[in-house]
Amino acid sequence: MAIDGKEGCPCTNNTGTLASLSERYCKLPTGDDGIYLTLGGSCVPFSYGSSRCAVHDLLYDPRCKVDAAGENDIPAYCVKRFCYVDLATCKRESRERVYRSSYFPFDSEVDLFYSYSTCNSTADDWFAVEDDIVGSRALGGISIDANIPTYTLPMLYKRDPSSGEIQS
Repeated sequence: MAIDGKEGCPCTNNTGTLASLSERYCKLPTGDDGIYLTLGGSCVPFSYGSSRCAVHDLLYDPRCKVDAAGENDIPAYCVKRFCYVDLATCKRESRERVYRSSYFPFDSEVDLFYSYSTCNSTADDWFAVEDDIVGSRALGGISIDANIPTYTLPMLYKRDPSSGEIQS
């Protein structure tokens, strides 16, 4: 089993990056500082997703907590191993699937990438619930309606090279 990620796409330590997000600070149950991944979401340690393949969500996501009686099923993504990785290294030296973290908007200047496949896992279960957890923020909460023109034949014409006449 890949503990530190597969060769060519190793897990990276992003503790410093997460610790730099002071506007997201929160207190962990241990009293240590951590960060909120989403507004009102999980408070996780700065080491979340860093340095090794682990079931990070099972450790910190409240949706992944098993009750004492074992009556509540946890979502499948909770038991999938992943870690943060360096996009350039993985693209250059491996064929692992790498994704940009949706916890950080594109304008946040935080570019963290993660991989399940470098940890011998799959992201399918995460993608099934990601929008519900992270929220759809691609357009900042706005929706766009668009009209797409249709084409009726003949929309393309050929011009006869010798006469210059348009043919349909």
